[in-house]
Amino acid sequence: ATPLRAAFRFSMRSIRPQDVEFGIRGEPIAHEPFGTDIRALDIPEVLLEPGLNRIDIRSSLPPVAANGEDPRLLSFALYGLGVNVPASQ
Repeated sequence: ATPLRAAFRFSMRSIRPQDVEFGIRGEPIAHEPFGTDIRALDIPEVLLEPGLNRIDIRSSLPPVAANGEDPRLLSFALYGLGVNVPASQ
């Protein structure tokens, strides 16, 4: 089996301004600042190896309570993750 080149596209916002790191198989592939407004992000070239390819998303700040009525600890929200693998590989 051979590796595949892929592109990721998604939107994201955080509960408060912070830096977010994206990685695959433990290797960083992007590092972006995010705020409370939804913002689209493209990661245009990611090499997917045969087998398991775990995507890691790490925030620079610990999660916090969203408001007084919601007991969950939150950090960021990710929307509409798309993975595009060109057919011509």
